[in-house]
Amino acid sequence: MDEIQAQFGKEKINKISNLSNKEIKYSKINSDESINEKENIINNNINTNINKFSKEKPKYYFYLKIGHSYSFLGNGNSDPLIIIGPNYITFFYFIFGITLLFLCFFYSFWYYLNSFYQKLGISVYLIFLISYSHASLINQGYPKNILESKVMEEKNKFKWCNICKIWININRKSYHCKECGICIEGFDHHCPWITKCIGRRNVCTFYIFILSIFLIIFYLMIALFNVDMRKKRKYN
Repeated sequence: MDEIQAQFGKEKINKISNLSNKEIKYSKINSDESINEKENIINNNINTNINKFSKEKPKYYFYLKIGHSYSFLGNGNSDPLIIIGPNYITFFYFIFGITLLFLCFFYSFWYYLNSFYQKLGISVYLIFLISYSHASLINQGYPKNILESKVMEEKNKFKWCNICKIWININRKSYHCKECGICIEGFDHHCPWITKCIGRRNVCTFYIFILSIFLIIFYLMIALFNVDMRKKRKYN
């Protein structure tokens, strides 16, 4: 009886060990399959995310709203030429205000200004108009649509923005602006007077615009002083 029980126990242990080995092998197969499935899912997500932006945007367009901003003259494979910020009315008010200031000044004192101050005033106004218009209208650094091969080769350099649905380059100091609702390369700050962000493409003209404001103030002070001096000479 004892021998029969011992043999029966050995057979039972062998069956249990065989079952456990099969389960371990099956679990290994399942784990390998799950890892492969996860990798396939990740790769599929990367591929769909890369192509999602180009599919959502038309091939060529005149106007398209991106985030809270308004883009013009673009296509699905590259960045738009013009981007206007959400508070675009400020742009027209600012242009109208400075233009009206110069018109009133020239209308009142054009007769008393010599040719040098007349030309200088027009030059200062043009510097302001060109720099402000360029900084406010040009694409400030909205990232281009990056190719799949480039992202797969250099994954560490790119980051996916879930809001914009595009890949952004980390090395270019890209940042998502909440006011504009888009990512900007070389983000500096959001300017309410420009009505949008200051990025790598409009930062130079932005500083020229700031300089033009000081030039306008300096010119008006000198021109008014010159007008006052000419008036005193005339009446004396």
